[in-house]
Amino acid sequence: MSNRSFSLTLLVILMLMGVSGATLAQDATPTPTPDPLPDCPAFAGEDESVRRSYYMGEGEAYSATGQLFDAIFSYTCIIRVIDDQYIPAFMARASVHTRLRDFESAIADYTTVIGLDDTLAAAYNNRGVLYAAIEEGEDAAADFGRVMTLEPDNYATANNRAILHMINDEFEEALAVLQGVVTASGIEEVLTAYRNAPAGTTPDPIEFDRAAARAYGLIGIVHSQMSLALYEDYVFLGEFRSQYSPDQRIVGAAGALESRFAFEMRLDDGSWMSMQPYSASGN
Repeated sequence: MSNRSFSLTLLVILMLMGVSGATLAQDATPTPTPDPLPDCPAFAGEDESVRRSYYMGEGEAYSATGQLFDAIFSYTCIIRVIDDQYIPAFMARASVHTRLRDFESAIADYTTVIGLDDTLAAAYNNRGVLYAAIEEGEDAAADFGRVMTLEPDNYATANNRAILHMINDEFEEALAVLQGVVTASGIEEVLTAYRNAPAGTTPDPIEFDRAAARAYGLIGIVHSQMSLALYEDYVFLGEFRSQYSPDQRIVGAAGALESRFAFEMRLDDGSWMSMQPYSASGN
């Protein structure tokens, strides 16, 4: 059979099958073009450790001076060109992405880290904070729970979990977590020691976990939230004026507290939660 005859026969077969050349072209999946590698010439040909050290230092310098996109480029040099499993570069880049409020990119970096080391508490905690900021509460809770399994005395993450409960109006659950921090950390004894110091004397400094102390403040916020909920119930009942007129002092107190939560104590943007620092020598 000639080439021409073969081509005609193939065309007839395709027409009978209801398949056109346009459909075949439409169904074909184009091959994605990979992003070009960044140009990272510093110490080319040297040992990986030398190059990693250089670009980590460069990224840290850029980050410290607010040149955040340059910092991201430096860390990306490590990740794309030198060592695609170097956890410190991913952690550092995620931190810069977070400063730029590019939460999705930061979450992606933390997820990569967790794939490389599923015991790294800082990656779980920080990803949990970002999940909370983008209103992915279940994912945030799962990450905080993982940290508390890995590090039961990680009081900063416990506080984060309590804040997540507050966001969801789960006040009793939040109080339970925070009271657990107070009890387990021994911060009550520290507070008692300071309060019982003789008048006019300066007690010796006592070392304590700042996150444990912060739990006291968060307990106060929980009670404020509970008070606001009660105020709102009272104001709601006061809308039925045929029965009684609400006390305007209470209405004013409710408005003042609601205003504080709206402008000073907004909990649902992630800013009240604690990110966990990381260094190559430990987290």
